Amino acid sequence: MYDSKWIRQNPELVRQSITPKPFLGEENATDEWAQERKPVETFLHTSSYETFKRDDCLYLFGRRGTGKTAMIHMLQYEVRAGRIPHYKYAEIIDEEDAYHELSINVRRTDPLSQLPQDDLVYLLTKKWVWILNLSAMVAVVKAEYKEHKADKDLSTIAKYLQNQNLLDFSTNPIKRLSKIITEEFEAVDNATIKAATAFVKIINRLYAPDYEQAQKALVQFLKKSKSGCLVMVDSIQLYNLQDDIAEAVVTALIEATLRIYSIREANHILVKVAFPSELHPHFSPLNKEKTERKNVFILWRYRDLVSLLAKRYWQMIHKNSNPDDYTRLNDFHTARNFIYQHFPKQVTSTSNVKFDTLAYVIRHTQKKPRQVIVLFNTVLTLAEYLGASLSKITPELIVEGVHARLDMLVRGELDMYEQICPKAEQLVKRALTGAPSHFDYSTLDVLLKEVNQIIGTAGLDKEDVKRLLLECGVIGIWAERHNLSNPKKTLLVALFEYQVKGTLTLTSRSQCVVHPMFYQELQIDVDTDTFTYPMPAEDAEMQVLADAGIQLGWDN
Repeated sequence: MYDSKWIRQNPELVRQSITPKPFLGEENATDEWAQERKPVETFLHTSSYETFKRDDCLYLFGRRGTGKTAMIHMLQYEVRAGRIPHYKYAEIIDEEDAYHELSINVRRTDPLSQLPQDDLVYLLTKKWVWILNLSAMVAVVKAEYKEHKADKDLSTIAKYLQNQNLLDFSTNPIKRLSKIITEEFEAVDNATIKAATAFVKIINRLYAPDYEQAQKALVQFLKKSKSGCLVMVDSIQLYNLQDDIAEAVVTALIEATLRIYSIREANHILVKVAFPSELHPHFSPLNKEKTERKNVFILWRYRDLVSLLAKRYWQMIHKNSNPDDYTRLNDFHTARNFIYQHFPKQVTSTSNVKFDTLAYVIRHTQKKPRQVIVLFNTVLTLAEYLGASLSKITPELIVEGVHARLDMLVRGELDMYEQICPKAEQLVKRALTGAPSHFDYSTLDVLLKEVNQIIGTAGLDKEDVKRLLLECGVIGIWAERHNLSNPKKTLLVALFEYQVKGTLTLTSRSQCVVHPMFYQELQIDVDTDTFTYPMPAEDAEMQVLADAGIQLGWDN
C-alpha cells in the first residue's frame, strides 16, 4: 500500500499511476453544464452569486477555478426557468469564441491593428455592441420563434438573423462578424486603403437599416412581453498583458457593457461579463475605475466549501435523491456532520500535528472549489485503487491522497500566470525550489539572485517577480504567530493575496511564508517545528481550529 512518505518520494510514479476520477464532479464547469443532468442541486448559492444576480452588478471577478463559469451557467438556467424577476431570456457567449476570434481578427487586419488605441477601442466597442445585441436576438428567437412565427416583431428579428446566416444557431455572432470584416478587407487594396475608410465600411455594414429594424423589433418584443434578456460573456482566461490589441478588446467590452446598461430600462437588455481576478491588478486605471462600482469578487468561505463538498458527496452516494436533501446541506453544521459520517474527523499531518480533516485538506488549496474537488477526487480514486471503501475513508488515505497530485493544483495556478508574466512558471520554480518554508525579506532578495538572467530576457525586474510570487499565492506574509502545546510547535498564520480583494505589500519588515500547496512541487525545505495555516476569515473556520486545540485569539 502506498503511504504518504512513498508518495512524496516518488511523485512522478504517482502521477503516472493515479489520475483522479470525477467522483465529486468534473474539474471544468463547462463540461458539467453540458451534461443532460445539470448540476443544479449541487450548486451553492453563495453571497457572491446573489450579488452577481443584481442588475447593477455587471462584472464578475474570480480566480481561475473559483466558479465563474458555473455562476454564469446557473444564472442562465435560473433565467430560463423563470426564477429571476423581469428576465425570461438568457444567452452565454463563450470567451474563446468572443475574445480570441475578435482579437485575432484585428491582429491579422493591418489597417485595424495599426490604428491609434482610442480609435481601435471605439471601433471594437461598436463591434461588441453589435455582437451583444445579436446574441440577445438569438436568445429570444431561439426561445419563441417556433411557437410564435406570426408575431411581426419576431419575424423581423428572424429575417435579419437568417440574412446573417444565424437563424439555425449553428454559427454564432462572433464568427459572422469575422466574416464581415474579412470580406470587407478582401474587397480593397490593403496597402493603400486608409484605416478611416475601413472604419466606415465595417460600421455601416454592421449597423445597416435591417439591423436597426431588427434591434427595434427586439426591444418592442421584450417590452410587450414584459420581460428582459440577459447576455453573459464567459471568463476571458488567456490575456496577454503586453499586447495593446488584447487590452483594446477588453476595454471595448467593458465600455460596450456600460453603454447597454445605461439604456437597459428602455431596451430591456442587460450584459454581464466575467474576468479572472488575476487580471484585475493589471487593468489600466481607467478600466479599474469603470468596473469598480459594478463588480463582485468571488471569495469562497470555509463553510461554503464544506457545503459544496457535502452536496457533491451526497450525490455520489445517493444518486437521484430529493432536492430537499441537497437544500439542507446548505447549513454548515449539517454538511460537516454528514461528511464526518464517512470521513475521519481528524488526521495527523506529516509534521505530526493533529488537525481537523476538512481544514487540513483546504489548507493545501487556495480555497478554490476546483482545487478542493480535485483533492477529494484524488483521495477517492486512491481509495478505489487500493480496494478501500469509498464511504469510509481512513485518515491515512486523506493524507496520502492530498499529497498524491498536488502537482495538478500547482500547474493549474502557474499556467494562468504565463499569460500575465512572461516565463512565470520558470521564474517561480527557479527562485523558490529548495527554499525554506519561511524566511525574511532579505532572504527573498537572496533567493531572487537565481532568476537574474531570466529577468533580463523577460524584460522584468525583481519587483515584478516579487509581485508575481504574491499574486499567484506562492508566498504570503506572516500575520500571527502562536505556540502549540501538543505537539510543541509554532503555528504561523499567514495572509495570502488570493484571500483579499486588492494586493499585499512586501516591505523590509515582512516575514514571508511559502503556501503549503507548493511544498512538494518546489521541494521546499520545510521547518518541521512550524506549521503554516492561511489566515481564517470567519467564525466557522476559527471554531474548527479551536476544536482541534488551536486557539488563535482572533477577534470578530
